[in-house]
Amino acid sequence: MFLVSDGSRKYRKEVIDRVAGEDMVLRVLLAAIDFEWTLRRTILALGWSPTKVLADKFDQSKYRKIDGLKKLWNDEVVVRLGKSTPTVVELVNEHPFANKKNKRSWDCLCEAWDLRHKLVHGLQGCCGEDYGRRMSDVLLFATDRLVEFAEKHGKNVFRVIRRTKPVKRG
Repeated sequence: MFLVSDGSRKYRKEVIDRVAGEDMVLRVLLAAIDFEWTLRRTILALGWSPTKVLADKFDQSKYRKIDGLKKLWNDEVVVRLGKSTPTVVELVNEHPFANKKNKRSWDCLCEAWDLRHKLVHGLQGCCGEDYGRRMSDVLLFATDRLVEFAEKHGKNVFRVIRRTKPVKRG
């Protein structure tokens, strides 16, 4: 669905808006795909392990869920960049995103991830417009934060990432 050659967040958001239109289920699914793709690319770009090792880890079932990716961020990105590096939870929670239940952004992100799971696996067939928009917006916000963080550290997730040897940590 999404490729390195897409080139920018602006283009990616335009694709999501154009394809999804007013269909909130499709908007949530596309935003979730975008988020997961970007989170994995950011870990590849900023992690310390060779990219082949990371690609193999992404194939392991324990790293396919949000908690596994969060752990991989800590093991790779935080270890490489140092203890002052925000966890992925902290990075997302820097924005005062709130919904009616006044949840933190990360909690909303996990709720959106769960909605994606329910939609993909047929456990839920639809979602309301307000709810779908809120869930897709938190996914898109988190994705923006990941891209900004990678760029701040001199990495572009829309470029080829190839590292054959481990890099210096912390």
